[in-house]
Amino acid sequence: MRSPPPPPAPPRRVQPRRRLPGPGRAWTATRDLPPVPAESFRDWWRRSRGDEGGAR
Repeated sequence: MRSPPPPPAPPRRVQPRRRLPGPGRAWTATRDLPPVPAESFRDWWRRSRGDEGGAR
């Protein structure tokens, strides 16, 4: 008898890259990217607009 599979890992938050590969490397070396917002756009939209007939 086999043991049950382990529980799935919790979802990870996407972390922005500090540097881009290739030609973008020089660009990211001289510019700061804005921090990732605590709330995603989709979550903000649902909270602020609700469901106003936005069904597809």
